[in-house]
Amino acid sequence: MKYQIRIISLWIVIIQQVINIGFAAEPGDSLIWTGIKAWYNYDTGESVAILDSARQLFPENPTVHLVYAAARYQHSQAVDPVAENYRILSNDLAEVIPIYEQLIEQYPQKAVYRLYYGSAIGLKARIHLGRKEWIRTLWHAYKGFSIIRRVADENSDFIDAQLPIGLVEYYAGLSGGLVKFGAGLFGLEPSIETGRAAILRAAADGDFSWMEANGIISYLYLYIENKPHLAFQYAERLVNAFPGNWYYRQLLTHCQLTTGDLESGFESLQWLSDQYTALPAMHKTTFFGYLHYEWAFYHFLQGDYSAALESANLAIEHYDAELDAVLANALLLKGQLLDIDGNRAEAVQLYQQVIDLDNFCYAIKMADTNLNSPYQVVK
Repeated sequence: MKYQIRIISLWIVIIQQVINIGFAAEPGDSLIWTGIKAWYNYDTGESVAILDSARQLFPENPTVHLVYAAARYQHSQAVDPVAENYRILSNDLAEVIPIYEQLIEQYPQKAVYRLYYGSAIGLKARIHLGRKEWIRTLWHAYKGFSIIRRVADENSDFIDAQLPIGLVEYYAGLSGGLVKFGAGLFGLEPSIETGRAAILRAAADGDFSWMEANGIISYLYLYIENKPHLAFQYAERLVNAFPGNWYYRQLLTHCQLTTGDLESGFESLQWLSDQYTALPAMHKTTFFGYLHYEWAFYHFLQGDYSAALESANLAIEHYDAELDAVLANALLLKGQLLDIDGNRAEAVQLYQQVIDLDNFCYAIKMADTNLNSPYQVVK
């Protein structure tokens, strides 16, 4: 079941990225961009209001209906119980899918409507995933991505479509046989290199997908490939574009600390701490572990091991984020701190916990190294 869930989760991520894809400029795009920017700056209520207005004014815009549904889902996640999240998304998709079917029938030559139709079908998988309905989840994800892939194959100049395809190829290149087999069902070649190249193309030249592509490549360079010097430019671009986005600032902070720019990293950490109190409750829960891990890492780099251990413990004990790359780093850091203190037995347990996460992070390689040889401070 573990690998079945991993395959299913991958397709969900892909479908969700396509929400941010766009093609040639359409009437209403500027207003939609205003709503998207509000979304990325965590003003989800304002985003929903703007996008609701946009879909009334520009009902034939390809992007607006699905982005509106996604924004409503994000806003509900910030303020409502989980069951209400799924109810809202289910009702909105039940309204959105027939709209795209009608637009496809009216404008069969416009491939972009088929793209968002496939995305809407695929997003239904998110509802079934939350309810642990595995067969329905896999079916909707497969059906949705099949439509997306067909559109991309027929329109090679659609740069934004490179993001979901590249992410599948990259992830499948990291994974074992079952995920590679799943990628093969879509006619893809599992490869880290080709996947990365596609994501980078979307990051550089995508119309709507560049935000997600820059965030994804920053994450991959930081946590999977351990190349923070390469992640920096993408994280910095996102912070400049969305200065109120806490997660993008955290990516940049980790780049700064990992590349040795402790002064800028400390300033960014202060910003993260100040802005954390104003986050919606959902984001506070998600980012608590992130914040305390970055403080732990900063104290570690400063040689204040007592403060580092205290912050690492907070990050680990209260970690509640869906992605666990930062948790892997926090567990690794705590193990290294215990090794420094001479507590080898507990350090070994923590390194094993990192490995057991099985999440492809570079921290796993470091943990494996430290299992065989105790961590020592490089003077």
